[in-house]
Amino acid sequence: MKPIGLTNEQLLTIQRAASPLHPHDRGPFLGRVAEMLNGHEIGDGLVGRVVREAQHQFLRVPELEPKKVPSRWDRDAPRFDKVSRRAF
Repeated sequence: MKPIGLTNEQLLTIQRAASPLHPHDRGPFLGRVAEMLNGHEIGDGLVGRVVREAQHQFLRVPELEPKKVPSRWDRDAPRFDKVSRRAF
């Protein structure tokens, strides 16, 4: 594969897009970006589009832990654990 000529701003865009990815996914992400840019005339718009598409492929959504206390809208009956100041 031939070297890809990028401006400092384009390289910074790619690096910023790689930063929120899992560390194990950053290398494959950069490889995918290089693969998608190979053979095209590179401009800022192309770099932005390619970065978005590649980031979408590698971005992992964090799994959230379930709440221990259900929200007030999900409860069948109200909770009266705390005494209101107005009660006294």
